[in-house]
Amino acid sequence: MTKELRQVEMHGSYVFDCPECGVENWQRCITEFLNKNNPEDAACIESLYGLEALSEDRAVFRMVSHPDTVKCKECKTTFKAVSPDADDDEDEDEFDSDMEI
Repeated sequence: MTKELRQVEMHGSYVFDCPECGVENWQRCITEFLNKNNPEDAACIESLYGLEALSEDRAVFRMVSHPDTVKCKECKTTFKAVSPDADDDEDEDEFDSDMEI
C-alpha cells in the first residue's frame, strides 16, 4: 500500500551567486496574476499576448519579476538585482512574463 503524498504549492524563484563570498542564494519571484475580466489587466494581457489570448477560457495569466535588490544570506551584502537579458542601456523597470494554459 502506497502512502498518499501531501501536496505543496510551488513558487518561481531566481538564483544568484554572491560575487563577494560565492554562496548560492535563492530569491522568490514577485508574481502578479492577471484577471482578464478586469479592464486594466485585460489591456496588459492584450499588449503582452495579443487580442486572441483574451478569448482563451482556461488561460491563467501572470507577470513575474525579480526584486529590485537582493541580500546574500551568508555575508549580508546587498546588491542591485538585474535581469540577465536586460541591456545595459535599458531601464530596469522591465518585467518577464509567461502564460500558463
